[in-house]
Amino acid sequence: MTGKKHTAEKWLDITIKALRESLIKEGVGGSGELKGSIRGKVNARGIDDVRSIELYYRFYGKFIDMGVGRKARDGGFGKRTAKEWYSSVIGRRVYELSSIMINVYGAEAVARIMESLPGKVEIEM
Repeated sequence: MTGKKHTAEKWLDITIKALRESLIKEGVGGSGELKGSIRGKVNARGIDDVRSIELYYRFYGKFIDMGVGRKARDGGFGKRTAKEWYSSVIGRRVYELSSIMINVYGAEAVARIMESLPGKVEIEM
């Protein structure tokens, strides 16, 4: 049986890859600093006790995603379009993680219930 930590690490790897691909799709290139800054960490105690999953990226990436920031130069204000490299991916990925964890914890709960049941159940009418 694969541990929950391994499952979380696999999810995190796929999520990081999806975010990096989203930057390219949205045309957010620049120096590549934002793409290179995307990383994550699974905090766990052992293979079956995941405490949290952390995702990191450069702070200015949030402004690019929301479409706010740098356009206000020289006293003028231009309309900046959002390049949703993060928000377009993370909602789907978190939903998928919740589905995965429901299955993992659900299977664990059923197994514990089955272990506690007696080998034979008799119902008298």
